[in-house]
Amino acid sequence: MPTAVFDIDGTLTDTNAVDHECYVAAVLEVLGLKVGDDWGGVDDVTDSNILRALWARDRSESLPASVERDVIVRFVDLLEREALERPERFRPVRGATEVFDRLADLGWRSAMATGGWRPSAELKLGKAAIPFESVPLASASEHVLRADIIRCALEGTNADQRREAVYFGDRPWDLRAARALGLSFIGIGIGEAAARLREAGASVVLPDLGDRDLLAEALRLLPR
Repeated sequence: MPTAVFDIDGTLTDTNAVDHECYVAAVLEVLGLKVGDDWGGVDDVTDSNILRALWARDRSESLPASVERDVIVRFVDLLEREALERPERFRPVRGATEVFDRLADLGWRSAMATGGWRPSAELKLGKAAIPFESVPLASASEHVLRADIIRCALEGTNADQRREAVYFGDRPWDLRAARALGLSFIGIGIGEAAARLREAGASVVLPDLGDRDLLAEALRLLPR
């Protein structure tokens, strides 16, 4: 069976804004470091990689695991508070709550590979009411770089990564990671987000996951 691997923020959950806000606040509170628009100067944007880049600016030693844990704990606390006060910031992307079942009907397995840490990813999926518990998930808690995270997700499904897999994502760095692994890619986005994906070279960009026929056609036309 072929495998569809999904990014989470902006692809399954409409949480890019709240995720960014709480991540920036957590890093500032715990480390006193500001996360700029350049995401720490990294091209491979994951929570772990950004934090390591920020830490390395003024230090020669590696980022201690205890420091990363402190940031994660504060980050999740901030997300929990936002979810309590403003649950509308944790909506699913249209079609995301049904997409795993829809793909199973089409003969596809599903997995998730996120540049976020596992605790925050599971929180956002849960708040968005996406039934994810039986779907393999790889995250920045296990690997620093996105390509390694996607590879880990594929290993969890025993998929042949080059011939039988597609990565769904909403940012150019998702596309770059898919290309690094030789995977097909389907972008998710509208407006400027869709334009950025197309400028980066994405040939297929869907507005969301809600149109069953459009999704099936996009998968059917992927190179195999």
